[in-house]
Order: sequence, then structure tokens, then C-alpha cells
Amino acid sequence: MSSKTDELTEGPAEPPEPPPAAEGGGTPGEPGPARPGQTVGTTLLRVVSALAFLVLPVVAVWATFDFMRDGDANRFLIVAVAVVVGVGGVFCLFYGMNRTVDLLPEKLGEGVRPYVFVGPALVLLSVFLVYPVINTLVLSFKDRTGDEFIGWDNYRFVFEDESMLRAIRNTALWIIVVPLFAVIIGLLFASLADRLRRGEAVAKSIIFLPMAISLAGATVTFGLIYSFRPEGFGTNIGLLNGLKEWLGHDSWFDQERASLLFGGLAALGTVIALVALANRLARGGQLAPATVAASVVGVVLGGAVTWLLVQWDLPATPTPWLQEKPWNNLLLMVIMIWMQTGFAMVVLSAAIKSVPDEIIEAARIDGASELQVFRRIVVPSILPTIVVVTTYMVINALKVFDIVFVSGNAETSETEVIAERMILLSFRRNQPGYGAAIAVILFLAVIPVMWWNIRRFRAEEAIR
Repeated sequence: MSSKTDELTEGPAEPPEPPPAAEGGGTPGEPGPARPGQTVGTTLLRVVSALAFLVLPVVAVWATFDFMRDGDANRFLIVAVAVVVGVGGVFCLFYGMNRTVDLLPEKLGEGVRPYVFVGPALVLLSVFLVYPVINTLVLSFKDRTGDEFIGWDNYRFVFEDESMLRAIRNTALWIIVVPLFAVIIGLLFASLADRLRRGEAVAKSIIFLPMAISLAGATVTFGLIYSFRPEGFGTNIGLLNGLKEWLGHDSWFDQERASLLFGGLAALGTVIALVALANRLARGGQLAPATVAASVVGVVLGGAVTWLLVQWDLPATPTPWLQEKPWNNLLLMVIMIWMQTGFAMVVLSAAIKSVPDEIIEAARIDGASELQVFRRIVVPSILPTIVVVTTYMVINALKVFDIVFVSGNAETSETEVIAERMILLSFRRNQPGYGAAIAVILFLAVIPVMWWNIRRFRAEEAIR
């Protein structure tokens, strides 16, 4: 007890002595206040590093520009240098601008920072999009030298020249045929792939694979299919001519294989239609008069087509497919349809999967057939997606160039399109006024499609 009493009676304990201050002020383990010279040096270092990151991309581009324009330099090395300088330069540019903004006062820096990052994009957009549009518009009213204004003469050439009129007609055909068949085939593949229990991803990947090929590469590939060599110039390696030669030879009953094959397919289709009709009648189904009339007409036409195909004489001689008018245009369209079908299938398949299963099951319970479910429920539900895909393909068909250019002389085969004429006149025939006028017309042709698509999109968003 006495010891505790002594502790209570004693005065408050004296505070411990503070540790000795570190050199330069502050406590041990903590940095002291920065010296004036050190502060100035740090600030100067930040400014120099920021400026260095801003100047470095410009210097790199300037130093490598002549090298990348050298026609004798290694192409792979040029690509590598362009990627390194381009990606690295953009990184350094934005990093330097960010460091520069950090040097500003905090409130001012936060207000400036968004414009710093958006600014280069706006500058590039203005330099490479807005300025070329204005310059092209001005150039379309000048002569081939670009010195004197000649009014509407260039536009008059577009609508009076025979080759240009043919290009406009062919482009209109591309706009109709390519989106129509690509969307229909893509929708069919999407519906069939959606029903697969196994291998859906593999099937879609195979169909989508042509999208990985460039248009020029696809044209070269199909060039081997359409390949033609006149008699006496070697064996025809074209798949289409090989198939035609095989079908043109005689087979059973002194008939050509083509006649027997296509006639047999037509006869088989007629028999299947008759069996389906008889099966429905056997089950007591009621047939409307229009159905009966359509069935009779179909059977008669099927028999007539069968007879005509059996009598068809297919010569076994090779055919120059890309010079056969007007079929050569359709054969070139097949290339783009082959490439775009995979894209349409993937997008439309995603749209089909978003249709609620409850609606489809309710329609099936009400007695709707699979065709009715597809036509009256699935298609109306994914109609906005179909419109978007169609618009995308219409724009691609409007600016198609690679396929026609790689396939050969467009004027000789009469496969000209608007974009091909624009490139040819501008860069190969040194008539920039004509090319600029065609570019302006092509630009104006795209605007209504985009305007209609945007208007429809906004209407759908308003409904949601």
C-alpha cells in the first residue's frame, strides 16, 4: 500500500526529452523542407522532361519520314519503323502533354486536361477529314491542272460519259444484289446455327473466316476459280471451267452429265412436292383453292423445267467468265457476298438469341409452325438489326473498288463502278477534277443512307 500511496502523491511525470533534430530540420526518418535550389532543379527537370516527350515524336517522325518514303528500303523494315514510331510517338505525345498539365495549378490543370487529350484527335480529324472534304469540293470545279475554275463541266462529264453511266448502273446493281443476298444468306445461316446443339461456335467461325481476308486477296482467290486459258495455251486450272468441262461430256443415254444432273434435281423436287401434297391430303388436311392451283402450276413448271434441262446442250469448251457480259458483274458480286455473309450471320445470330424464348414458346403452343414463328416473330423482332446490317453493306457496296480493280481491265469487261472510276481518273489518268466530282457525288449518295439510319435509330431509342 505504501508504494502505491507514494506513486499517487508524486507529481506528474516529466515528458521525455525530444530526440535531437535531424540535419536540415524535421525528425529523423522524414525528409526535411526542400531547399530553394532543389525546388528549382526539380521544376526545371519536370519542364524539360515534358518538353522532351512533346518534341521527341516530332523529331522521330521527321527523322524517319525520308526513310519510309524510300522505294528501295526493305518493306518489312518500313512497316516495323512505322509501327514503332507511330505507337511510340503517340504514347510520348500524350505522356508529355499530361506532364505539362501537371505543372499547371491544380484547378486550371483539371479544367485543361480533357481538352489536351481530345485536342490531338480533333486536329487530326480536321486535317485528314474536314480539310480534304473542302479541298475536294473546290477541286471538283477546277480543270485538270487545278488552276482555273470551269464551273459544272466535271459534273457534266460524270452524267454524260458512257463509261461513267455504265459505272453508275453497275454500282446501283451492286447496292441491290450484294446486301440482298448477303443478308438473306446470313439470316439463313444464323437461324440454322442457332439450332445446333453442338459445334455452333465452330460452324460460325468457319463461315465468318472470309472476313479475315482482304478484298484484294479474296479477288485473287476467286480469280483461280474463274481462271480461263484459251485452247492451245495450256490446261485450264479454273475450278469453274473444270466443272463445266466435266458436266459437258456425255454420260448415260448419250446425254450430257449436266442435262442428267440438273434434270434429275428438277424431277426430284417435283416428286417431293407431289409427295408432300399427297401426305397432307391423306391426313385429311384442307387445301385452299389457291394452294391447289399453285401446286398444279408448280408440278407443270417442274415437269417443263425437267424436260428443258434434259435437252440442254452444255458445251465442254472453257469460258472466259470475267469477260462474259453481264454475268461477269454478278460473278464479282459473289466475292463480296461470300465475304459479307459471315458478318451478317454473326450480328443477326446475336439478335436472334436476344428474342425472348417465352414469345416463341407461346407461338408454338398456339399452333404456329416453325416458318410462321420465324416470319412473324423472329424477323419483326430483329428488324432493326437487319436494317443496320443492310445499311452497312449498302455503304460497302457503294465504295467497292478492290474487287473490280484487281479482277482486270474494267472498261474492257464493262465492270466499272463509281469508286474504281474515281481512283482511275484521279491517280492514273491525271484528271483530278473528274475524280473530285465523282468523290463528291459518292459522298452525297452516302448521306441519305446514313441520315435515314440515324433517324430510325433515334426513333427506336425514343420508343425505349
